[in-house]
This record gives sequence, C-alpha cells and structure tokens, in this order.
Amino acid sequence: MVNRIGSSLCRVLIGICVLVLFSQGVFSLVIVNESDIGFSGPEKVAIRGNVIEGAGYFLKAQAGMLLLSNGLELAEIQGHDYSGWNELVDEAILNLENAWATYAALANMSDNVPYDPGIQDTLVGFDYTAFQQAHPVNSIIFAEVKTFLQVGDIRGVYRRLRDDTGYILSVLNEIKGMISAHTFPKAEDIWEANQAFSMTLLFGQYTAQIFYAVAGK
Repeated sequence: MVNRIGSSLCRVLIGICVLVLFSQGVFSLVIVNESDIGFSGPEKVAIRGNVIEGAGYFLKAQAGMLLLSNGLELAEIQGHDYSGWNELVDEAILNLENAWATYAALANMSDNVPYDPGIQDTLVGFDYTAFQQAHPVNSIIFAEVKTFLQVGDIRGVYRRLRDDTGYILSVLNEIKGMISAHTFPKAEDIWEANQAFSMTLLFGQYTAQIFYAVAGK
C-alpha cells in the first residue's frame, strides 16, 4: 500500500512538473514552430494552428511515456502496477493519435498552399554550417533537418513528422499489448519508444530553431 501511494505521488509530482513546463510556452517553441512563414496566403494561419496543436499533443504523449518509464523503472522495488501503467500508455497513445492526425492534416493542407518565394530563397541560402557550429546540436539529426530545409522542402518536414509519429504509435501499441496482458514490456520496446520520441523532438526543435533564425527572432 505504501509503495502504491509512493508511486502515485511520484507520478503526480512529475505530472505537475510537466504542466509547469508546458505553461511556460513550450508549445509555441519546440516542434517546427514558425515554419508557417514559409507559406503565402491566408492559409498560413491554419498551418500555424496545426503546428502548435500537433506539438501540444506530441509533447503530452512524450510526457506520458516518461511517466510510464518512471513506473517501469521503479517496478522492481515498488511492484507491478499494470492498471496504472495501462492508464498511462492509453493516454500516451490517445495523445499521439491526435498528434498523428494533426500532422497528417498539416501535410495534406500544406500541399495546397504555395510557398513564400522569399523564405524559400532564404532557406536555400541559409548558412547551415555556421548555425551548427554556433549551437550544440546532434549532428546526425541536424543533417536530416538540413536535407529538407536546404532545398526549401517544408512540406517534407511535415510528412516526416507524420510518419515518425505513426512509427512511435506502432511501438506504443506493442507496449500496450503486453501491459494489457499483464506482461512486463520488452526493454527493447521501451528503449525504442523513448529514443524515437527524443529524435523526433530534436528534429522538430532544430527545424524551429532555424525558422526562428530566418524570422530574425
């Protein structure tokens, strides 16, 4: 009973930290934000809204995965709380499904919105090498971002987010299946989910950082 209370309290405290973090404006800073400046016309407003909404869902899903990882980490000393873990993975999946749907809509929407020629020129001429030297970025993930943006392929960035989110969903569903069967999830699946979340987050963040630089912010 004490272990269960301690585990629940730990989840609450982590949840509070997550909410505080979100309240500081994380949603508008982290995942491909400001990329809407790369488009022309009134549809830019809808693109911006989807970018922010998708980031919100994605970050909540990642927070849920971290809470689940916390429970699994402590299982050896606090016991196996399959009911609690099931709630956490369900919530993470729901948020990630919403993120996927938002990114899918964003990818479809952007196909019908023209690029801003000036921003296209800026992205093509952007000094990615100097940016990388000035910021502590992961070189492999930054190279992937560069592959899209150095040719002005913003739509490709959105499709990449959609596809990566879909992949993480498949991993979470594997974890969900084992937890629902009261079987401890495979370590490989937990590692893969956390890594995929982190890599996708960094991909989106580096994209946002470049657009912030392009926008002069």
